[in-house]
Amino acid sequence: TDGDWSTQPAPGFTRLSLVDVSDRAAPVLLRTIDYAGTYVTTRRVDNALRVVLESPITAFQLPTTPWPLPGLDELDAAFDALWLENSAAIAGATLDEVIPRKRDTLAAAPELAETEAIALCTDGYGPATPSGMAVTTIVSIDLDAPQTKQRDVVVFGDPGIVYATEDSLYLTSARDYVKD
Repeated sequence: TDGDWSTQPAPGFTRLSLVDVSDRAAPVLLRTIDYAGTYVTTRRVDNALRVVLESPITAFQLPTTPWPLPGLDELDAAFDALWLENSAAIAGATLDEVIPRKRDTLAAAPELAETEAIALCTDGYGPATPSGMAVTTIVSIDLDAPQTKQRDVVVFGDPGIVYATEDSLYLTSARDYVKD
Protein backbone atom coordinates (compact mmCIF):
# COMPACT_ATOMS: atom_id res chain seq x y z
CA THR A 1 0.00 0.00 0.00
CA ASP A 2 1.12 3.57 -0.46
CA GLY A 3 2.21 5.73 2.48
CA ASP A 4 -0.87 7.89 3.05
CA TRP A 5 -3.20 4.89 3.01
CA SER A 6 -1.53 3.18 5.95
CA THR A 7 -1.66 6.26 8.20
CA GLN A 8 -5.43 6.77 8.21
CA PRO A 9 -6.94 6.99 11.70
CA ALA A 10 -9.98 4.75 11.14
CA PRO A 11 -10.03 1.76 13.50
CA GLY A 12 -11.04 -0.70 10.79
CA PHE A 13 -11.11 -1.22 7.10
CA THR A 14 -13.79 -2.64 4.86
CA ARG A 15 -13.04 -4.33 1.54
CA LEU A 16 -15.70 -4.49 -1.15
CA SER A 17 -14.94 -7.15 -3.75
CA LEU A 18 -16.96 -6.97 -6.96
CA VAL A 19 -17.12 -10.38 -8.60
CA ASP A 20 -18.66 -11.42 -11.92
CA VAL A 21 -20.59 -14.62 -11.21
CA SER A 22 -22.29 -14.92 -14.60
CA ASP A 23 -20.32 -18.17 -14.98
CA ARG A 24 -20.87 -19.65 -11.52
CA ALA A 25 -18.23 -22.31 -12.16
CA ALA A 26 -15.56 -19.66 -12.81
CA PRO A 27 -16.21 -16.40 -10.87
CA VAL A 28 -13.98 -13.47 -11.90
CA LEU A 29 -12.79 -10.71 -9.56
CA LEU A 30 -13.47 -7.37 -11.28
CA ARG A 31 -12.53 -4.82 -8.67
CA THR A 32 -11.74 -4.25 -5.00
CA ILE A 33 -12.37 -1.07 -3.07
CA ASP A 34 -10.83 -0.74 0.40
CA TYR A 35 -12.41 1.83 2.71
CA ALA A 36 -11.12 3.31 5.95
CA GLY A 37 -14.16 2.56 8.07
CA THR A 38 -16.34 -0.25 9.31
CA TYR A 39 -19.24 -1.94 7.57
CA VAL A 40 -22.75 -1.01 8.78
CA THR A 41 -25.19 -2.51 6.25
CA THR A 42 -26.03 -2.98 2.58
CA ARG A 43 -29.30 -2.39 0.73
CA ARG A 44 -30.27 -2.74 -2.90
CA VAL A 45 -32.17 0.23 -4.32
CA ASP A 46 -33.28 -0.25 -7.93
CA ASN A 47 -30.19 -1.56 -9.73
CA ALA A 48 -27.69 -0.03 -7.33
CA LEU A 49 -26.05 -1.59 -4.33
CA ARG A 50 -25.87 0.90 -1.42
CA VAL A 51 -23.20 0.08 1.14
CA VAL A 52 -23.16 2.09 4.37
CA LEU A 53 -19.88 2.50 6.27
CA GLU A 54 -18.93 4.38 9.44
CA SER A 55 -15.62 6.09 10.19
CA PRO A 56 -15.06 7.95 13.46
CA ILE A 57 -13.66 11.47 13.30
CA THR A 58 -10.54 11.24 15.42
CA ALA A 59 -9.19 14.76 14.91
CA PHE A 60 -11.31 16.08 17.81
CA GLN A 61 -11.83 15.14 21.45
CA LEU A 62 -15.08 13.95 22.93
CA PRO A 63 -16.14 15.19 26.36
CA THR A 64 -15.52 12.74 29.17
CA THR A 65 -17.03 12.60 32.64
CA PRO A 66 -14.38 13.11 35.34
CA TRP A 67 -14.45 11.13 38.58
CA PRO A 68 -15.24 12.09 41.24
CA LEU A 69 -17.92 14.22 39.70
CA PRO A 70 -17.16 17.93 40.01
CA GLY A 71 -19.72 20.56 40.76
CA LEU A 72 -21.87 21.89 37.94
CA ASP A 73 -19.76 25.07 37.61
CA GLU A 74 -16.54 23.04 37.17
CA LEU A 75 -18.21 20.68 34.70
CA ASP A 76 -19.58 23.63 32.67
CA ALA A 77 -16.13 25.29 32.66
CA ALA A 78 -14.46 22.06 31.46
CA PHE A 79 -17.06 21.61 28.72
CA ASP A 80 -16.68 25.26 27.63
CA ALA A 81 -12.88 24.83 27.40
CA LEU A 82 -13.27 21.65 25.33
CA TRP A 83 -15.86 23.38 23.12
CA LEU A 84 -13.36 26.18 22.37
CA GLU A 85 -10.52 23.71 21.76
CA ASN A 86 -12.61 21.61 19.37
CA SER A 87 -13.97 24.72 17.61
CA ALA A 88 -10.38 25.81 16.92
CA ALA A 89 -9.47 22.29 15.75
CA ILE A 90 -12.47 22.21 13.39
CA ALA A 91 -11.64 25.65 12.00
CA GLY A 92 -8.07 24.53 11.26
CA ALA A 93 -8.86 21.02 10.04
CA THR A 94 -8.11 19.86 6.52
CA LEU A 95 -10.13 17.31 4.55
CA ASP A 96 -7.34 14.75 5.06
CA GLU A 97 -7.96 14.95 8.81
CA VAL A 98 -11.71 14.47 8.53
CA ILE A 99 -12.70 12.64 5.34
CA PRO A 100 -11.76 8.94 5.37
CA ARG A 101 -9.90 7.49 2.39
CA LYS A 102 -10.42 4.65 -0.05
CA ARG A 103 -8.24 2.60 -2.38
CA ASP A 104 -9.85 1.51 -5.66
CA THR A 105 -8.21 -1.31 -7.62
CA LEU A 106 -9.38 -2.77 -10.93
CA ALA A 107 -8.35 -6.44 -11.11
CA ALA A 108 -7.31 -5.99 -14.76
CA ALA A 109 -4.94 -3.11 -13.91
CA PRO A 110 -3.78 -3.25 -10.26
CA GLU A 111 -0.83 -0.98 -11.05
CA LEU A 112 -3.34 1.84 -11.63
CA ALA A 113 -4.88 1.61 -8.15
CA GLU A 114 -5.98 5.00 -6.81
CA THR A 115 -6.00 6.16 -3.20
CA GLU A 116 -8.13 9.21 -2.50
CA ALA A 117 -10.60 10.83 -0.15
CA ILE A 118 -13.92 9.00 -0.12
CA ALA A 119 -15.81 12.13 -1.18
CA LEU A 120 -15.32 15.72 -2.25
CA CYS A 121 -16.54 18.70 -0.22
CA THR A 122 -19.53 18.95 -2.55
CA ASP A 123 -20.48 15.33 -1.76
CA GLY A 124 -20.79 15.86 2.00
CA TYR A 125 -23.89 16.60 4.03
CA GLY A 126 -24.56 17.35 7.67
CA PRO A 127 -27.73 17.30 9.73
CA ALA A 128 -29.01 20.58 11.17
CA THR A 129 -28.55 19.12 14.67
CA PRO A 130 -25.26 17.37 15.56
CA SER A 131 -25.50 13.61 15.30
CA GLY A 132 -22.33 12.08 16.68
CA MET A 133 -18.63 12.13 15.87
CA ALA A 134 -18.47 9.99 12.75
CA VAL A 135 -18.48 10.17 8.99
CA THR A 136 -21.12 7.92 7.44
CA THR A 137 -20.29 6.93 3.87
CA ILE A 138 -22.87 5.76 1.36
CA VAL A 139 -21.25 3.84 -1.48
CA SER A 140 -23.43 3.39 -4.58
CA ILE A 141 -22.39 0.67 -7.00
CA ASP A 142 -24.20 0.41 -10.33
CA LEU A 143 -24.81 -3.33 -10.76
CA ASP A 144 -24.99 -2.90 -14.56
CA ALA A 145 -21.51 -1.29 -14.61
CA PRO A 146 -19.62 -2.44 -11.48
CA GLN A 147 -16.22 -1.39 -12.86
CA THR A 148 -17.32 2.22 -13.36
CA LYS A 149 -15.95 4.59 -10.75
CA GLN A 150 -18.78 5.47 -8.39
CA ARG A 151 -19.51 8.71 -6.57
CA ASP A 152 -19.63 8.21 -2.83
CA VAL A 153 -21.53 10.52 -0.50
CA VAL A 154 -20.69 11.29 3.13
CA VAL A 155 -22.89 12.44 5.99
CA PHE A 156 -21.20 14.04 8.99
CA GLY A 157 -22.88 12.09 11.78
CA ASP A 158 -23.46 8.58 13.08
CA PRO A 159 -25.34 6.21 10.76
CA GLY A 160 -28.10 5.31 13.25
CA ILE A 161 -30.78 3.06 11.80
CA VAL A 162 -30.66 2.45 8.04
CA TYR A 163 -33.63 1.30 5.99
CA ALA A 164 -34.63 1.34 2.34
CA THR A 165 -37.63 1.30 0.07
CA GLU A 166 -37.51 0.28 -3.58
CA ASP A 167 -36.61 3.87 -4.47
CA SER A 168 -34.63 5.35 -1.56
CA LEU A 169 -32.16 4.74 1.25
CA TYR A 170 -32.84 6.39 4.63
CA LEU A 171 -30.48 7.14 7.52
CA THR A 172 -31.91 8.01 10.92
CA SER A 173 -30.18 9.06 14.12
CA ALA A 174 -30.87 10.35 17.59
CA ARG A 175 -30.21 13.98 18.43
CA ASP A 176 -27.10 14.81 20.41
CA TYR A 177 -26.97 17.39 23.17
CA VAL A 178 -26.43 20.85 21.70
CA LYS A 179 -24.79 23.48 23.89
CA ASP A 180 -26.51 26.88 23.76
